[in-house]
Amino acid sequence: YVFMLLPKRGERVYQELWLPMQQSLGPKNLELLVWLDLVVRGHNKTKQSEIYREQQKRLQPMAGDEDALQREIAQLAERGRRFLRIIDPRQEPSPVLRSALERLSAWGGQTHYPLALHLLDLVDGGTTTPEDAAEALQYVESYLVRRLICQTSTTGLNRIFMEAPKELETDRPAAEAVRRFLSGRRRRWPSDEELREAIRSKPFYWSGRPPQRSYILRRLEESYGSSEPVDFAKASLSVEHILPQRPTPVWFDLLADETEPDQTPQELHDLLVHTLGNLTLTGDNSKLSNSPFERKQQILDSSSLRMNQEIASTKRWGKAEILDRADHLAERAVRLWPGPIGGVKPTGEEWPGWAELRAALVAMPSGTWTTYGDIAELVGSHPVPVGAYLGSNPTVMGAYRVLTAEGKVSAAFRWADGSDRQSPQELLMGEGVRFDPSGRANPSQRLTAAELATLLGKDVTQPASYDPLPDGEDAAAAERFRAQLQKHWPEASAGVLGALDFWRLQGGYVTYGRHEETSCFPMLDAGTSRRPHLIWPMAVYPVSGTVEVVFQY
Repeated sequence: YVFMLLPKRGERVYQELWLPMQQSLGPKNLELLVWLDLVVRGHNKTKQSEIYREQQKRLQPMAGDEDALQREIAQLAERGRRFLRIIDPRQEPSPVLRSALERLSAWGGQTHYPLALHLLDLVDGGTTTPEDAAEALQYVESYLVRRLICQTSTTGLNRIFMEAPKELETDRPAAEAVRRFLSGRRRRWPSDEELREAIRSKPFYWSGRPPQRSYILRRLEESYGSSEPVDFAKASLSVEHILPQRPTPVWFDLLADETEPDQTPQELHDLLVHTLGNLTLTGDNSKLSNSPFERKQQILDSSSLRMNQEIASTKRWGKAEILDRADHLAERAVRLWPGPIGGVKPTGEEWPGWAELRAALVAMPSGTWTTYGDIAELVGSHPVPVGAYLGSNPTVMGAYRVLTAEGKVSAAFRWADGSDRQSPQELLMGEGVRFDPSGRANPSQRLTAAELATLLGKDVTQPASYDPLPDGEDAAAAERFRAQLQKHWPEASAGVLGALDFWRLQGGYVTYGRHEETSCFPMLDAGTSRRPHLIWPMAVYPVSGTVEVVFQY
């Protein structure tokens, strides 16, 4: 459309302005820039699918004025160079602003693009300084990080950042204006109090995307200010649970000393295992696995990460240590990511966990049930307050699907109107849930906290059940399989063995047949923290050269 309006200067404008911009950004980012150009100009309700129509409407009055159109393209090209500094912060000349842009780039996503581009417009226009813009971007990072840790809903997040360029106060420094804007009541920037509580109780391991979880742990590690910091760009680190996801009896014995009345070690484990206080970064994930704490201490003590050395210096690892570490990390988090103006939790506002509880019950398919403990693990609470909430809010949709740990209807369950309509058991049976003669629901139809989290769209990684080289792998059978494969299929053997090694690295393991031709089965436990579910996608036969695919998996 632009070049239709430039019959005389089109070729020159294309060669001098448009083509360099297109080559530096690429087609996708160029399209994104044209949308951001609209947003930063104040068209904050424009969808990306409406770019052509909206830009056409904006440029139509300039038809016939090639000078004006050329200036528009020059401004877009200039904004394109700023956008390049956002997507590739190495292009930013100011060290302090480059650092802020790098952190948001590491966080990932495009949510912050409109506000970041607006701030670079202000810097290049001389309206603000790089230092002021960097401070403003620090508030953006804090806003995103705090919301993720507190598991605040992401609904409307893009809209908030699209509104920012138009709504920021212009009579204040940019950083102050951004902080005031994000502190608005409806924008839900968690306070210090909410952040501390979330770090203690929320299942952080289910928050956001894996790179964002790793980023938060990395920033916390960097806050120690080590004289020999880890090069995170080169280090291959992943998130590790100190208290394992699938603990051995030794771990449960340790937790049994710290349970509350009517709480099992398993319930205590479920409340602690995914919280930030129990997580760290390590390159030795496979070695640590579900080993006893004494073994983990030895490995973590040799780590270059200060947070791991700190963990290794403790004598044991249970509830008290996890909560103590959570409190220490919370203080670091408060300093790293400053909160909203005022910094207090809005009064009279419902705790976000209850909204998550309601969403989970609505998402549950017919024919399933869950427990008070599973809901507590999901929302970062305790079975007792979960029961109290459902008891005092009996109109919550699907409340009848929440049963005791035994799978029975709670004796305290009541309908809101006090009526004698169908009991929860009768309703569940009507949906297909099976009960035994003692009134216990079939455990295979239960949804665990991890499964509920998946229903809510959380990025839940199932824990691997076995070490990459489990003790149970039959070394003699493995050698027979390898020898037969290399004898009969020498050209394919390296590829097959490499694929099996990769399978082990993903958390799987391998078993072997007992017949003369030693078949091989890559195995995986795709179950939950309570229920194993073994699958094997194929069987490999090293003599006949056959691979049987198991389509049910």
